[in-house]
Amino acid sequence: MSQTFTGVRAIFKIQGKQVAFASDVNVTVNHAMQPIETLDRLDVVEHAEIGYTVDMSCGTFRVAGASAIQLGIQPILEEILIQPELMAELQDKIAGVTVARLVGVKMTSRGLSVNARGVATEQWAFVVRRFSDESTN
Repeated sequence: MSQTFTGVRAIFKIQGKQVAFASDVNVTVNHAMQPIETLDRLDVVEHAEIGYTVDMSCGTFRVAGASAIQLGIQPILEEILIQPELMAELQDKIAGVTVARLVGVKMTSRGLSVNARGVATEQWAFVVRRFSDESTN
């Protein structure tokens, strides 16, 4: 059995429900650094940590009756200011482990793409408060 985590082994869940028609998931963890520069010195003294942000996006195939609003992932306009934070997970179904856990997830954008000879797809983008992998789950 291969130890490499692949898309065939991946299960993507939001709020404990599998996003059945997800085609890809992308997570970016950013550690913001501020260079500390002083007078009379050409090089940077140090890089000070000043922030931590996480972004997530995913592609899905558009299925009638399973919109992001119907799934509870995107709030309706009237509820944007009171939308709850969600939790997302990327699991390895063969190894039985959670490869990534994302806490404090909120949708920031959703786009739809359809063409004459293709399958309709959507791109969902999110902000995330905290990311952890299997080393800290």
